[in-house]
Amino acid sequence: MGEVTRRLGRAFGLGRSVVAISVGSVRENAGIGLLALGIALALWLFVAQEENPRITVDVSPAIRLRMVNVPEGMATLGAGEPVTIRASAPRNVAENLNVTDFQATADLAGLSLGVHQVPVRVEHSGNGGGVRVEQIIPGRVSITLETLRNVIVPVRLNVPQRPPVGYEVIESSVSITPLTVTVFGPEGLVIRVTEAVANLDLSRANDGLLETNVTLAATNGSGTVIEGVTITPTSARIGVQVKRTLFARSLAVAPKTKNVPGPGYVMASIEVQPNTVVVQGTLEALDKLEAVSTDEIDLIGAVSDITQTVRLSLPHGITMQNPLQSFQMRIRITATVGRAIFLVPPTFEGLGSGLTATSSTSSLEIEIEGPTPQLRTLLPAQIRAVANLAGLGIGRYDAPVTARLPEGLRVIVIRPGQIPVEVARQ
Repeated sequence: MGEVTRRLGRAFGLGRSVVAISVGSVRENAGIGLLALGIALALWLFVAQEENPRITVDVSPAIRLRMVNVPEGMATLGAGEPVTIRASAPRNVAENLNVTDFQATADLAGLSLGVHQVPVRVEHSGNGGGVRVEQIIPGRVSITLETLRNVIVPVRLNVPQRPPVGYEVIESSVSITPLTVTVFGPEGLVIRVTEAVANLDLSRANDGLLETNVTLAATNGSGTVIEGVTITPTSARIGVQVKRTLFARSLAVAPKTKNVPGPGYVMASIEVQPNTVVVQGTLEALDKLEAVSTDEIDLIGAVSDITQTVRLSLPHGITMQNPLQSFQMRIRITATVGRAIFLVPPTFEGLGSGLTATSSTSSLEIEIEGPTPQLRTLLPAQIRAVANLAGLGIGRYDAPVTARLPEGLRVIVIRPGQIPVEVARQ
């Protein structure tokens, strides 16, 4: 392109020289002068075209079609389909074209009631010259003209998003201004409109008076919005009083049980996690609470620890702020510690070979301490009262006695602590 430009520039310079020479002799030959001027102009236009050529572009998105010269007393049914266009312009203009540079219209002047095929006209109204509309899609549109009609309908407040939990609308406080509005448009649409609805979002409402303007929507008896009609005025002033009805408070969770563990066992400890809960209710209901109890866990016959998910026993009108929160109760069950006395015959160990031992004490009284359930099932045969005679020869001795017990038990006292023993030959 640069080389072409340079060559054309030289040609253009030559053309200017020709013009200069021709001007000097214009009186002698006016035709040659005009020819030289035409050649120079053509060369200039060629160079300009090469540097900034005309290109064709699709303008997007589609352009909204506007109806003009609508006959008095009539209205169009529907807004017509959107229009897409293709336009050409010098490159530096075409690359910056957008939908705001164009106006698409359908001229309805002189038309009667009914359906008409109307040509679409598109004009460029933006900056930049040399813009030409090459294609309009669609080139014609179907337009229905109906009698323009109006009707007065009531305004109704609709609250699709209610206030947050704990708040409510005081129905007697609702105010709507105006109470009625005028709807006008094509007769086929207007006759379907029964009310103008103000949809008010109260999902973020707080305690107090809310006043706001709400855009109205024309609807039929089923709540379907009717498009293509005009509402006057377009909005209503809505006033509502929102009142806080529920309050939140953090309370302790009190674990609750019934009955007692099995014989010989006691509940050593009890806890619930989490040990607090946030509940909500009226102030009157909350003021009656100091804690919230769990459902009862039955301990009857329990001989081991209990871990169980529990629910809260909530009074009427009280709810948890987080209804999905769960609570786990842990109860530690332990055996009680008791004492028991057993009569056990003495036994001997450690005697040398060929020796025998006898004692005038036929039984010893052994007091044992341990878990009550274990003591209840302990048999005398499981207890040994042992006198160790290792290293003793023939003779009489007072031998100390020790007790050997099952694991988990301990000796409190042995009576007597030693017994007379006679060692003799077999």
